[in-house]
Amino acid sequence: MASIIIARTIGGQTETAIQMANSTWARPVALPSAWSKVRVGIRFHMTSTGGDLTGGAMFAMGLCSGTVNQFGDATTQNFVGAQFGYDAAGAVQTYLYTTSSVGTPNYYLSNVWTTAITRVGTTNTFSAALLSNPSSNDFIFQADAAASYADRGVLFVDITKGSPNFSIFLPATLNGQSGVTVHDFSSSDFLNFMGQAAPAPTGYTNMFSLTKTLAVDEVANGTLNSVALNWNRVDALWEICDVALAVLE
Repeated sequence: MASIIIARTIGGQTETAIQMANSTWARPVALPSAWSKVRVGIRFHMTSTGGDLTGGAMFAMGLCSGTVNQFGDATTQNFVGAQFGYDAAGAVQTYLYTTSSVGTPNYYLSNVWTTAITRVGTTNTFSAALLSNPSSNDFIFQADAAASYADRGVLFVDITKGSPNFSIFLPATLNGQSGVTVHDFSSSDFLNFMGQAAPAPTGYTNMFSLTKTLAVDEVANGTLNSVALNWNRVDALWEICDVALAVLE
């Protein structure tokens, strides 16, 4: 399958998005040579199947080297970032479907299924522990895109350069299995959050506030110079309305 460009009318306005169906894509970025911390961010929502996504559903985002051998391809040049749907040992988790008390479709993940990851060649290396704090809440992905509903959320991954250990951190996540108000964010909202040291979108918390480290070798495996995203399903689809990179330090 592949990513395609789609257009939806949401709130009387045309929204153009990249719709991902078992696909990976990357965009080159011009990073300053002396960067020490960057944020990869997206504004997004999903479509839903009306049921759980079993058998292993996984979304990943971060930085990679080049745009040829990406994360999600048979072999990967060099990737570092976060993935949603696997634990620290690589075991898969179900994306659980619910409408909660809001009445709109969403998928949620238990807090123990989000990890930092690097991939070089065919080798995935997971952080020794998860990015999430123990919590009774869950990570929510709003999933009413097929109905052109205004439910676009935001997702950030902060990456700090090290030698050799890079740090991966999620500054804000939408959580709560029930009683969640649907918050829809505009492109301007998203871009404002991208540059903030500690973004605090309405309804979001820092539940996933643990920093994890993984060794990254840009000399041996390739300079990180692209933003990369991957989604491995064709039933429910991610729709990326905005993607951005901010140099924070």
